[in-house]
Amino acid sequence: SGAAAISGFNKLVNVDKVPFSFTSFTAPTLSIIPVANEKQVLLINGGAVGPKLVKASPYLFNNRMLAVMHGAGLIQRAKERGFTKMAALFWNDDAGIGTHKYVEPRWKAMGGTVVAAEAHPLGATDYKPYLSKIMAADPDFLALWQWSKDWGIAVKQAREMGFTKPIMGIEFTPDAAKIAGATADGYECITDYFDPQSPDPWTKSFVTNYKSKFGTEPEFYAANYYEGVYILAELIKKAKSRGGDYWNGKALREALVEIKSFPSVYGGQVVFNPEDGTCKKKTALFVVKGAERIFQKYIEIK
Repeated sequence: SGAAAISGFNKLVNVDKVPFSFTSFTAPTLSIIPVANEKQVLLINGGAVGPKLVKASPYLFNNRMLAVMHGAGLIQRAKERGFTKMAALFWNDDAGIGTHKYVEPRWKAMGGTVVAAEAHPLGATDYKPYLSKIMAADPDFLALWQWSKDWGIAVKQAREMGFTKPIMGIEFTPDAAKIAGATADGYECITDYFDPQSPDPWTKSFVTNYKSKFGTEPEFYAANYYEGVYILAELIKKAKSRGGDYWNGKALREALVEIKSFPSVYGGQVVFNPEDGTCKKKTALFVVKGAERIFQKYIEIK
């Protein structure tokens, strides 16, 4: 919760005097920002994807790509497929609404129209009222700004209602794919992509060491926080090389703004945008077949 996050963070800052902290989950991250700003503590988020994390603080940098970036990738793909009329179904919260608000003007600037935009309460399991409005609007495709198992339920209900147009989203989870079953075949999704099978030398050594220690392959959360430690090491080196007092959030932040681009354990680079705290790193287009996501290609989000 926010209160627990604030009390834990206050101890780190006031008792342990940390100039830097990793963070995750949107709500706790947003709740500690006032303290981070006041005490000048650099934050790196490797887990949360909420749109409110864009430009949330000069001290917050996200080394996980945020949902809005995946949304931007989705409309690039929709344009590539020749679509112009979009319908959207999304969570009625900061994440869903925020993603739609970010994507909508960009889609319109690309010459697209939004023929239906339906927000549903979190935890809803019956999307039929929203889907019937969407079907009546006759879109070229349906975009889902939904996470966890919800996209699977939405896809299944849309197909059962006779919706035949393409459905695209920014989430894939195996449990949602199981719920949707064969109805999810052809669902496309755009997500950041940590591939444990990648031939990249750093990825390989990380995966090998992680497996020998934990007996399982790392997923992107593990990869992001592991990568974050190396980013921090680069910041310390850079800040230290400038001389003077370097072990503080302001000096570490200045180092990040100067370097901007760091090696990523995904392969390639993770590139930060100091203007809004977002990053770009390896992102991919997948299509679902037989409840599995199948890699199609890497995409460059503009």
